[in-house]
Amino acid sequence: MAERCPRCGAATRAGEPPRCPVCGWQPGASAPAPAAPGSLAVPALGPRLAAGLVDLALLALLDGAAAVLDGITLDLAGVAAGLACAALVLLRDLDGGRYSPGKRLFGLVVVDAASGRKPAAGRALARNAPLAAGWLFAALPDPFGWLGWIVLALLGALGTAMIAGEPSRRRLGDLLAETAVRRRLRGS
Repeated sequence: MAERCPRCGAATRAGEPPRCPVCGWQPGASAPAPAAPGSLAVPALGPRLAAGLVDLALLALLDGAAAVLDGITLDLAGVAAGLACAALVLLRDLDGGRYSPGKRLFGLVVVDAASGRKPAAGRALARNAPLAAGWLFAALPDPFGWLGWIVLALLGALGTAMIAGEPSRRRLGDLLAETAVRRRLRGS
């Protein structure tokens, strides 16, 4: 059964060392110390999923606007929008997630899983490469575009299940790129 750290809220499992793996707080201390400004914690499920939905809604608006124009541009608007969505998804986590409106809105950052620092650009790109590939396939004219939508739906479902079931809230892209999403703690 998972327990929560009283300082940062990170999930801990029974049998783990009696120390929070995220903030370092040890049970038995008189009281949890306040978080230092700039400290990071494992985010709750709600903000992590909400941030993803914000980003998805913005991408859907872009793709939907192109769908309206498709009749006029003979599918070129749809292809252009799909390529733009793939690029935005690929680049959104550079500089620790700075270009992700959802992460900024909910105070989330992307970090290197081992060091807790901003990931190298290659890791940030690799984190979203499977999703970007799905958007590239979705940009293709039908019937091939449906393959992209199926890939995106499967990756979305798998990612949601992994985030919900994994104490560290990491999805497939995080595991591939050795990154994690963390919440900024406000120090007192």
